[in-house]
Amino acid sequence: MEGKSIKVYANLESVVNLKDQSLHGYWVLTRILSGSSELSFKDIVDKDLKAQAETMVLKAVAKKVLTKPIFIKKPIAMDLEHLPIISKNFVVCLPQDMKLADLAEAISFLRKSGLKSALDGYSTIGYEVKEFRVGTFDYVFFSEDFYTNTKMSNLERLIANFKLFKVKLGFKNIDSLKKLNLALKLGIDVGHGYFFGSETLLAGILE
Repeated sequence: MEGKSIKVYANLESVVNLKDQSLHGYWVLTRILSGSSELSFKDIVDKDLKAQAETMVLKAVAKKVLTKPIFIKKPIAMDLEHLPIISKNFVVCLPQDMKLADLAEAISFLRKSGLKSALDGYSTIGYEVKEFRVGTFDYVFFSEDFYTNTKMSNLERLIANFKLFKVKLGFKNIDSLKKLNLALKLGIDVGHGYFFGSETLLAGILE
């Protein structure tokens, strides 16, 4: 990377309301290019550089998206405390493999800060429905592997339980009419993926 500028992009996947396919918000993914090579955060050793890249993306998206929910993954190099300063539209997607104690602490902070939370990639591995409390999350997104490989009767039962908790349910990576029809049949609220399109926003350049 030495001697090359690093371009940081925000990839914005449309999150739609599945009932009428109107735009609900954006799912944000970060892309980093050094010359013609794409990098991941694992390729960047410098923590300050990672934090700069994340901050660039979040600020650029917040400036562009003024009213819709902005779904972001839990930051890698930033503290959660920095997020409310950037935007109140953020929905922080917390990973499935977080310990319950860490999850509770993060959700508590997000609520106090006026931000929303989502469980990213629910697959029943790690948490059972009984471990959730009413209103713990604002959104729960089911992983593609889970909703495409689980028996319909089990999906229906699980979704009925979640709906009692008053959370919005989502499907990740909808890229076919078959997945869309499954989501509609099950009464899923929102979804994102190739089927609904995306756009790329240049967030900034790191020298």
